[in-house]
Amino acid sequence: MFSCLLVVLLTACGRPQADLVIASNSWLGATPVHTYAALQPEGMPPHLKPIMLVSDISVLRMLGNEAAVGAVVTLGNALGANTLTHGDYCIAMVVDRSFGGDAIVARPGWHYQPGQQVRVGLEDSTAARAMLAQWMAHQNIALTQVTTRAVLPTEHAVAFAEQEVDVIVTYEPFVQQLLRQQARVLFDSTETPIPVVDVLIVANTAWPQVAPVVQALLQGAWPQSLRALAQREPTFWQGLQRLTQLNEAELSRAVAGVSFYPADEQHMAMDDVLTKDMPKVAELLVRAGIFQQVVPLQRCETQQ
Repeated sequence: MFSCLLVVLLTACGRPQADLVIASNSWLGATPVHTYAALQPEGMPPHLKPIMLVSDISVLRMLGNEAAVGAVVTLGNALGANTLTHGDYCIAMVVDRSFGGDAIVARPGWHYQPGQQVRVGLEDSTAARAMLAQWMAHQNIALTQVTTRAVLPTEHAVAFAEQEVDVIVTYEPFVQQLLRQQARVLFDSTETPIPVVDVLIVANTAWPQVAPVVQALLQGAWPQSLRALAQREPTFWQGLQRLTQLNEAELSRAVAGVSFYPADEQHMAMDDVLTKDMPKVAELLVRAGIFQQVVPLQRCETQQ
């Protein structure tokens, strides 16, 4: 499995400029652009440097260290980052909505019995804790029944094989990889009362420089990558399989759980995120005890 995929885009003309790093984890919603960038780097905006890392933690750390100007993250993680920095970020783009792509997965042979103790593996992120809180509410599982431990996606297989945890909070393509090992989905984002949405957030201070790059992405590589995905263009589809380490059937199932937002739907999608989704996610983060108060995000256009 990839520990880190780095796609570097260089331009040879004009005065050298600093790369604009946009980080993401290995979530399936981020992979079309990374696949497109690897196959057709000339079609990407100049100076854009998308980096795919293995986990939420590494993405948020890179963002917090200002090694990246922005990141593709869940709305929960975006609100978490914005709250911890007292409002350093804005939403530049709505990437996708999960309809089954995020899940609670049980190790082979494990079945939940009411009242029993549950050992949960998850990334130490706002989004993972929010997903766990919704499953616990759905199953009426008390906080005292749950023990958590940090488990990165690269550690999923070992954690199950060694029976170190009973369930894992994860997302595609890792859901399919675990199902390949006879794991079982207990709960997913088709059942969550709170939506799972992924957005591109950018540091407010970097937005004036990043704005034309995001606009170029929405006009070029983004629609072209979504078109290649929808049409299953052979080279693109094979590249996506290599990136996700899924076979054709697994990738088809994984893609079915993600709805992408094209460029012409960005304005409406942004309105929905800000007025409908964000209040629900913020309320969940407070109710679950993750934050006492959440600092809301704004659209990046208001930062200019």
